Amino acid sequence: MLELNPPRAIPDRPHYFTIDLENRPAHHFRVPSLSKSAKLIRFVQASGVVDNATDADFLAANLPEILAVQGAVIGQCWYNAAATFEAKPADFPSLGDYGEQIQEELHEAGYKLAELNTMWAALVDRLVSSFVDSQTVEEQENFTEAPTDSTT
Repeated sequence: MLELNPPRAIPDRPHYFTIDLENRPAHHFRVPSLSKSAKLIRFVQASGVVDNATDADFLAANLPEILAVQGAVIGQCWYNAAATFEAKPADFPSLGDYGEQIQEELHEAGYKLAELNTMWAALVDRLVSSFVDSQTVEEQENFTEAPTDSTT
């Protein structure tokens, strides 16, 4: 993880937000563009973690892949003022490989699994919500009233 000096400014826009972690300064994140968000959502869904979140056997059998997915989501949404990741998605052949490296950097920085899970849950919720909200806005923009029948 690379320290940013001076720290970067966090824009005051709806797709930038904070996740609070116990005993740590505020962590800032950014919901990526719709294209990147859709890829991340597809990646999360393909991992099976959403459909099997309560299946302990599935989670245990697929833990490395699930942690890679978690790392990729955290890495793609990370927009901390004071630190950034050394790993860049373009440097890896897949989102999973990128996610593994993000997990390594978070481990080296001393993050605990509970903190990662807090970030993960909030980020997945934000990704899905922002994608659904964007679709709703688009549907409303494209909505036209039904023609009225002038013969009645």
